[in-house]
Amino acid sequence: MMKTTYPFWITGLLLCTLVISCSKMNDLHEIYLLRGEKVYLGQPDSIAIRPGLNRVEIKCWTSDPKAGKMKIYWNNGADSITGNISSATDEGAVFQIENLEAKNQVFRLVVYDKHWEDSSIPLDTLVEVYGDSYLARLFPRQIRYAQYLTSGSVHVGWGKPTEKCVASVITYTDLSGKTVKKTVPTDATSTVLEHFKGDLNYYTAFIPADNALDTLYSVPERFTKLDVELDKSLFKRWNPPYVPYPTQYHHYGIEYMWDGVVQAEPYFLARDANEFTFDLGQTKKINRVRQWKSWNPGHLYGAQQIKRFTLFGSASPDVGADLSEWTFLGSFQCIKPSGKPNEDTDEDMAHVLEGDVFLIHSDTPVRYIRYQILELWKDGGGWFTIGEMSFFTTDF
Repeated sequence: MMKTTYPFWITGLLLCTLVISCSKMNDLHEIYLLRGEKVYLGQPDSIAIRPGLNRVEIKCWTSDPKAGKMKIYWNNGADSITGNISSATDEGAVFQIENLEAKNQVFRLVVYDKHWEDSSIPLDTLVEVYGDSYLARLFPRQIRYAQYLTSGSVHVGWGKPTEKCVASVITYTDLSGKTVKKTVPTDATSTVLEHFKGDLNYYTAFIPADNALDTLYSVPERFTKLDVELDKSLFKRWNPPYVPYPTQYHHYGIEYMWDGVVQAEPYFLARDANEFTFDLGQTKKINRVRQWKSWNPGHLYGAQQIKRFTLFGSASPDVGADLSEWTFLGSFQCIKPSGKPNEDTDEDMAHVLEGDVFLIHSDTPVRYIRYQILELWKDGGGWFTIGEMSFFTTDF
């Protein structure tokens, strides 16, 4: 067998290379050994976020005893805020961040030790920050009507509360010239303004989330369509030849439809007709109508009671049968708040006493009314009934 030999200097070179390589590898390990093991602090145990108007409040709790500082980043890390945090208190660390852009913001929370050396793994959270664009979508709770009760007293009727509203605010000028401010809770259906002179404005307060930092407000609006009730002493029977007067039940004539009595008999009760007419005795722009059912407990939403109807008006008695000669005032439907077909709840009874209110959007003055019945709550064998009607005008 042939034996291979190497010069002594080659063997020495190989040994030196091996020693140097091992030394460099040890040096590399030494760097990490000197650094020690990477320590991560615990993320916040819990956070509570309260969004507000161009701002947000972030509250954090930690149980890591090494935690001492916190840094919160937003705007893709371009902006940040720092503060102290400790596991020694149950109150948590509160961070208020102001002057934020209104949008969905991502906040990155990082916990540090008190020397800003070791840190936690970042924790991201998404928050909606409110601003002008959100405020522009807020609309006040509707005022359905505002009626003069006396020369210095106004009754305001409210529409249903809008979503997330917590209260509405009315301001007006009283008879002494002072500005009066009244806060109206969401469960109120009406408000009386005493010593009223004018300048009726209103807006609504909203809490956009259960934990919201701020209460937000709709833009104030002015209500100008204050109305008064028409004088019922001027109302009277009137019917043109093409609308014969319906057959009334005994003495239950149409005059009981404007006698001012709601919760009692008699009332207007008639049959064999789907329309009737009458004279308001005054030519006015009609702003709204309030209609009450005849008071007959157990049948308030039953037979004979009117559910849907249409109103037409004319300023002159010389008007033809064709509806094109009449001014259309509106088609209306009475409501049952509970919606239960076979039961009258306390809410339903209260609504009957209050009456159904219908707004009329016509600027044409009228005096003569044509009432057409479209539907009853239940068939009444040809009979229909109305307890009371009131008409209101802004023309005064």
